[in-house]
Amino acid sequence: MSRTSQSAKLRVRRVRPTFAQVFRKNLKRVLTHWTPFTVTLVFLGTFLGSVSLYIYTRAIGRADLFMSALDSKSSLAAWMFVVVAVMFSHLIILMGSSWLYGTAVSLFGRVRWLTRHVALWLVIPLAVGYAAFIVLGFFHHRMLSPGVAMLLISVATVLAFAALFFSRSFRSLFVLAVPKNKGKADRWFLGIFLSFTLVFAVIASSLSMLLIIDTYVGRDNEAAVSFVAGFSLFTLLMSLLPSMLYFVFKGDIYRKFAAGIGGALLFFVIFLTTAKGAMSSITYSVAGSLEVRQGFSQRYVLDRQVTLADIDPLLWHSRLRHDGKVQVRAYQLFAFGDLLLLCPHSLLGAKLHQLPDYTRLCIFTRSSQVERLPPLLLPIVQREPQRAQWQEAAERRMGWEQIRGQMLQDKR
Repeated sequence: MSRTSQSAKLRVRRVRPTFAQVFRKNLKRVLTHWTPFTVTLVFLGTFLGSVSLYIYTRAIGRADLFMSALDSKSSLAAWMFVVVAVMFSHLIILMGSSWLYGTAVSLFGRVRWLTRHVALWLVIPLAVGYAAFIVLGFFHHRMLSPGVAMLLISVATVLAFAALFFSRSFRSLFVLAVPKNKGKADRWFLGIFLSFTLVFAVIASSLSMLLIIDTYVGRDNEAAVSFVAGFSLFTLLMSLLPSMLYFVFKGDIYRKFAAGIGGALLFFVIFLTTAKGAMSSITYSVAGSLEVRQGFSQRYVLDRQVTLADIDPLLWHSRLRHDGKVQVRAYQLFAFGDLLLLCPHSLLGAKLHQLPDYTRLCIFTRSSQVERLPPLLLPIVQREPQRAQWQEAAERRMGWEQIRGQMLQDKR
């Protein structure tokens, strides 16, 4: 037996590493390079926290607060963790349709060496379904009811999938996906199940579109509708990139998984850099959850350096206290460490894209120099009217309701 045939047999007999072996190997690498690994993580965390904080200060029109806010290291760490959590939740929502797309491709697992071709073919019906969803949802939503619109979107997706069978190469892939000993019923079942999976993938894209609409920062006009519609189609097609890389990339399952993770990170970076206000809305939401930004107004007593003549009494509802300090009605837009930015109560209903035009009117001070006062009016707790003791005794001893009813009948 020649050496070439022996080496070929050895390659065939080579066993793929198990998950435990791969995990142990990578864990050993991490422990070996623990110091540079932790330094890199700390650097990336500090960088992400600083960039997100700068984006928030810039979104509200007060980028001058950024450098002063960096002095609070503990607040920056908490801010960074919450920002990462919110970004991860956004990524999961954006990837909802991609998961179902990957499920549809995995149905061709019997021909794993050809799944890269299947992944490319199945993009076509999804693209048609996405386009139909966006056209009906953004431009013809007033003409059709939601049920009719969903029916038309499903029909468009199924017809696009059925059109793939006109291609001889896709028909061959579909036939190979079903074992030869199976009949036509199994092929029909596979086709119907694929159709439902693709339709559900298109319907699941509504979550991504709602997220894109919610994170859009700008004026609500016709140009905004066109931009959000086009950007939604671009985002939905780009969200298929991680699953596509998983099936197209050659190698074992661990390399495929690494390629999918890299594709997901690349997709999310592209989304954040191309969307209008995506990162701004994320940081704005994080600021609200951490009480960096408050959604209510209250009374504040300012430092003695601020006089009554320095502020507009109509804008701030200001008055002079008996101790010589100025009291205003405001709400907290930015509180990081000891830094505090107070804005007039009238700006409480302003949208995110409107804040940069008015935040120059806000007062920048420090929390240690400001007193927070409780609200003047407390919610009134309604109590049930107490019943008289004689009434309770009458009901208990002699049936007061019966006597009262008899008295009413006598009066009539």
